Amino acid sequence: MLKTANKGFTLIELLVVIAIIGLLSTIVVASLSTVRKKARDTKRVADIKSLQLALEMYFDTVRQYPTSAIFTTSGSGFYPTYIPSLPKDPTANTAYYYAGTSGTATCTGYHLGALLEDVSNAALLTDTDQAAGAIAVCTGGGTQFTGLSTDCALTAGVQGSTELCYDITN
Repeated sequence: MLKTANKGFTLIELLVVIAIIGLLSTIVVASLSTVRKKARDTKRVADIKSLQLALEMYFDTVRQYPTSAIFTTSGSGFYPTYIPSLPKDPTANTAYYYAGTSGTATCTGYHLGALLEDVSNAALLTDTDQAAGAIAVCTGGGTQFTGLSTDCALTAGVQGSTELCYDITN
């Protein structure tokens, strides 16, 4: 009589397949994490551009930029008139940094920014890199980027190892 061979996988073969699947899933999860960071940073930069456009429309009408109180208070004239709602950081769900600047009783300028997650983001090469406190804040203009002075004050057009502050001024 002929003896038939056992059909099936050995324990070693199963362990090798499980190890390969685990390695591949780790690589995919790590890649998704990077993609998610870049997507959140892209949203932050787009939000800042939207806010910048709304600020310029506000300035064209009122001939000054809003104080921080007007900037963050619904129905105050800035929003929902010039922007439907204030965008918020996708991770922290907090408002972006804003300070009305360059005036005493009225704000004739602004400093607007967000913290990014990816230090290699190309937007960091074209931002202002203005140190917090280096611009005179107008009356009611708000606090300017508290705790971000060293991060925002890096050399414009040069990415530093710690630069995460994307900021613009008018």
